[in-house]
Amino acid sequence: MSDDLALDLSRIGRNGTGPARFAMQILDCLLQQQTNITVVANSELRLDSRVQVIPVPSWLAMTQAVSRVRPLLWLLYAFLFFPRQLRRVITPTHHVIPGAREQVVCVLDLRPYFFPDSLLQRIYFRYLLPRSLSQVKAVLTISEATRKLIIEYYRVPPERIHVVHCAIDVTKFRVPARNERAEVPYLLVIGATWKHKNAHELLLVAHLWRENFKVKIVCGHGSYSMMLRSMVRENGLTESVEFLDYISDSRLLTLYQNAAALVYPSLMEGFGLPPLEAAACGTPVIVSDIPVFREIYGDFPIYVQLGREESWRDAINLLANVEVTASKIQAGFERSNEYSTERMCRELHAAIEEIWPQSR
Repeated sequence: MSDDLALDLSRIGRNGTGPARFAMQILDCLLQQQTNITVVANSELRLDSRVQVIPVPSWLAMTQAVSRVRPLLWLLYAFLFFPRQLRRVITPTHHVIPGAREQVVCVLDLRPYFFPDSLLQRIYFRYLLPRSLSQVKAVLTISEATRKLIIEYYRVPPERIHVVHCAIDVTKFRVPARNERAEVPYLLVIGATWKHKNAHELLLVAHLWRENFKVKIVCGHGSYSMMLRSMVRENGLTESVEFLDYISDSRLLTLYQNAAALVYPSLMEGFGLPPLEAAACGTPVIVSDIPVFREIYGDFPIYVQLGREESWRDAINLLANVEVTASKIQAGFERSNEYSTERMCRELHAAIEEIWPQSR
């Protein structure tokens, strides 16, 4: 692989978000075939010693909290200070570097197109990003469902879009040595900081689960999580629902392993890591019946039709069926193992060789 390839991590921080993990997986894959690589990154990131770092301020990076200032600061930096000597650049987020023609940009999902966090994000995804994508070398995405949306809404030619699936670390997310489910069974909800996660729908059907389960909701700070807390108070669910702020990786693993089920009723996703992580831990999964989940997960989850109480009732009742859940758990464990680091790296290297044939 050519040595003039660079990776732009200027928007990646140490916050453990899905984009951050995907970006670091991209770097690991690149290092498999390249002894050194230039990376634009802030000093807070812990990077491989083979990486040549061009430092940028840490306040350019994304965080788990919604910020209206950082994107503008990054755009100013990209216009004025991005190192123009870097010819071929892979950007593992949707932040297109102005004027960089030999650039490959990763669009992980179109969620902000339909469910923006701010007016600025709406403008970027509706008007600026489509124009920018028409000028870059190629686009990477993480599922066929998202690829179809990029073609439909951004009119990017299909041959310029390459799918590189996310990877699951099954050595990290694993079945516990001993089965130690919580004394009071709980349903786990992950990432409920944003409204597209649709966690409130589980609260709306509390009468279906509150006699048998508690609910633990992992979320950051924001308007949607505040709304969830208000719903809990107003509906008398404070004894049934626990909110957890930012948690460590070890705490997340324990939550997965001990949950009665992960509930992930998203309205839209680019891929959806948590259900695969939970499945690798031997935990049943309830998800919304949307195209990307059917593509990525197959038949291992329990699917719910959003907005239909009867579907929620059936899904929650299935958790009591030992035979069905055992079959789902086994299928989920096998499916999670399909999304290996080796698979992701193969797909990435194949895409790069097609985009830049001289990189062979």
